[in-house]
Amino acid sequence: MNESYYYPFAATQKKDSDLMKWQLATVDLIEEIKHELRCENYNIKTDTWERVTGVEPLVNEIGVNSLIGFVSGLANKNTILSNLSEKDINMIMNDLCDRLSEHLFLNWEVYEVKKENMDMVHFKIENFCFMSLKRAMDEGERQFLKQTESRREIINVGGENKKSLLPSWMGGGKGEQ
Repeated sequence: MNESYYYPFAATQKKDSDLMKWQLATVDLIEEIKHELRCENYNIKTDTWERVTGVEPLVNEIGVNSLIGFVSGLANKNTILSNLSEKDINMIMNDLCDRLSEHLFLNWEVYEVKKENMDMVHFKIENFCFMSLKRAMDEGERQFLKQTESRREIINVGGENKKSLLPSWMGGGKGEQ
């Protein structure tokens, strides 16, 4: 493997000072699935996406744009910050898989999908949507962000004011040592 290439998730992990903003951003994730459907890898040296040599895209641009509609409907802040049960996720995924299968079956020629790639295209979209929904399972993403913000507040308060979290009668106070 050429060392100058990243695979999709590594390409989007650029430095970002705001963890919460980065955590909730879905635009980069949606761009990644577009590049996967186009069979492109990120080149670190040139800071560009390049088609994998000798590999044809899984779908054409019409297909990429259409299939992203399935993804963007589920991979968004609204969904990620929801509170979904396992039953909810399974119901949404069953509906998505049925609609996606029918959509691919009706449009495979328009999207120039080779029959041998049909399962791979379906799997990439299905898996991406499933992982987005899992982030909302039992308030998972919301809880993570709440805990992150709480830790940041404790660190900021502790660092700026040098206060102990213990009451003064337990040896806490202004941090005098």
